[in-house]
Amino acid sequence: MSATSPDRALVEKVRKLLALSESSNEHEAALAAEKAQDLMLRHGIEMAQVAISQGASTIGIDDACVESKLDPWRRQLADSIAKSMGGRVVFTRNCRTPTVMSFFGPAGTAQSIVALYQHLEAQLVTISATATANRAETWVHGRTYRTSFLIGAVDRLDWRLARHRTEVETEASSRALVIIRSALDRAIEERFGRLRFERHANPSSLDWDAYSRGEQAGATVDLGSPRVGNRQPALPAGLQRSAGERECA
Repeated sequence: MSATSPDRALVEKVRKLLALSESSNEHEAALAAEKAQDLMLRHGIEMAQVAISQGASTIGIDDACVESKLDPWRRQLADSIAKSMGGRVVFTRNCRTPTVMSFFGPAGTAQSIVALYQHLEAQLVTISATATANRAETWVHGRTYRTSFLIGAVDRLDWRLARHRTEVETEASSRALVIIRSALDRAIEERFGRLRFERHANPSSLDWDAYSRGEQAGATVDLGSPRVGNRQPALPAGLQRSAGERECA
């Protein structure tokens, strides 16, 4: 695979942006995440533009892997984050090993894509558990409610991430975008060969009230502040509780 060592300076910049906002102000948190996403996207585009200016037709690609459960919401979250930051994710599994998410991106970006995925995954796990425990609809099975909530939250996050990606890519040359996509395709094929693509539909038994509450959470979830692990992430109104990376082989 054509890959280069991760740009440590870029990774550090993105990590600092993810850690930028310590307040509960959702706008500050969203701004930090937007800056991180913007930095990653522009990094790949600039690499492609440099390649064009030098008469080259490809760029370096790097990768990073995460072992994870493969729930529908995690799959969609990983895919949304990878695409929003100019990369791609491949899911692989067999009977002997856990599912592995392999994140690919322009050289220097894969580790930061993983960092944002793990950051948001942890927040969604916490938020969905709180929402499920405090639900008024006690007749809805807890697993159904939580799954519906998570899918609603991820759908909304996908919209937020995709909107900014479109804004950034609109300013880029179409040739630069083609070079990035071709380099990603080539790196993935060199690693995995021809992949078999599967369609994964969301569960049919969604609770739409829970889905709607998840969308509300996804609209305000902290995209940039590292509260998970040291204090509770911000929750949308009505959901607050009462007081009381490994390298790819």
